[in-house]
Amino acid sequence: MKAACVNTEPVQAVQVVPGGVKAQLRYARELYDHGMYVKAREIFSSYTDDPVAQGFAVLCDIKMKTPGHETGLNRYLERFPYSGLGPQIRYAHALNLFDEQDYPSASSELAAVSGKSLYKSQAAEYKFKKAYSDFEIGLEETALQGFMDVYAMPRND
Repeated sequence: MKAACVNTEPVQAVQVVPGGVKAQLRYARELYDHGMYVKAREIFSSYTDDPVAQGFAVLCDIKMKTPGHETGLNRYLERFPYSGLGPQIRYAHALNLFDEQDYPSASSELAAVSGKSLYKSQAAEYKFKKAYSDFEIGLEETALQGFMDVYAMPRND
């Protein structure tokens, strides 16, 4: 009688979604879009050979303000400097800096993001937070122009 080899280490299960890898990543994206970053990150990070999945894992870490997320952010941007997720990653990080009232860093990180590379729904927040950060660090002319750009934007009533 042969002894069975048993792995006693805990296994972290990733929910299997019917339809394969694409369906799994689509499910993770839905979780991400609905703010369920822990589960989304778990799925994204399991696809180590997929640069897009890895980028979304970094975004999840940024959104959750995971300790050390800056290291993962920098590593991702160094490894994939032309990733389409780069602007979203920088923007999410800039929003965290803004929320922490680190206006010099927020201004510089927002300056590294092209407003044209963001989603249309992010434009007003991007311009406002860039202008406010500039105002806080004494760049009044730049801030005034930014606030005027925000004021000139179409609004929903």
